[in-house]
Amino acid sequence: MVAASLVIAAITLVLAVFIHSETRDIFGRVKLIIQTLPGAHDVKRCIDDQEKSKEDRATVVCDAPKNTHLAFTQPAPRVSRYRRTKNGFWEFIRKLAGCLSGDIIDESVIQTSAIGKWRIRSSPEGSADLDRLLSTGWEPFSITPDKQVWVRKHSNPEGG
Repeated sequence: MVAASLVIAAITLVLAVFIHSETRDIFGRVKLIIQTLPGAHDVKRCIDDQEKSKEDRATVVCDAPKNTHLAFTQPAPRVSRYRRTKNGFWEFIRKLAGCLSGDIIDESVIQTSAIGKWRIRSSPEGSADLDRLLSTGWEPFSITPDKQVWVRKHSNPEGG
């Protein structure tokens, strides 16, 4: 009887860890999205950049309602080993729980912009290339400590 109780307790613990993992992931993303609405696309890009580069170099900046962009800082601070280990552990648990319970995010509701996308470039501050970009409709949105000015220009799907 004691052995059966221990087995049930262990199974319950594993299920609780899976539920906690899924809940932690969802609430973490909801918190970021709420803080920068409607910049959910930029939030996803920021999270993806952090996971790929292992650096905290991107920050979501909300300029005005319904207008966000990513600001990059160079040199980027490294993500600590503790934080990478902790995130890796929870990512493993989340993937394992996703395999057992199914993914609750419906990818079909994520749509790309139908009106176009931003092209992004950088040039040194005060350079002739930067002056040319600014005179042809590019708008500055960030500057890094190494005096690189990041500019963007919206283009439609036809390339205009």
